[in-house]
Amino acid sequence: FRVRPVPPPIATINKKEGGGISKSMMLASNGIRAELRNFDFKGVRYKIIGFTLTTVFEGDQVTERSRGPKFTQAMRKIIKNTSPGTQITISDLKARRTDAEGLKSKNLPPAVFKIIK
Repeated sequence: FRVRPVPPPIATINKKEGGGISKSMMLASNGIRAELRNFDFKGVRYKIIGFTLTTVFEGDQVTERSRGPKFTQAMRKIIKNTSPGTQITISDLKARRTDAEGLKSKNLPPAVFKIIK
């Protein structure tokens, strides 16, 4: 049999790792998912356990923290009221495997999204 290392998860919103995204698509996703790309074993899963959203809102830089995979009410308000061209950075991402206990959480690289409409 083969032994393959589990690749690091990738933070996504509606299967996008970053780049242009509409406000409606971002809000419909309701949060961040951790996906394993190009990995054959379906039983291995990760769940986002926390992240930080940073953007410019009403002329000021704002930072909001979530202790789970979902956007908070404050985050949803910020996303809903941002204008096209605004960048939203998702950072301080932490994910934990759901299929095994006792493993440390993993830090994921940040993702930058640009609101397109």
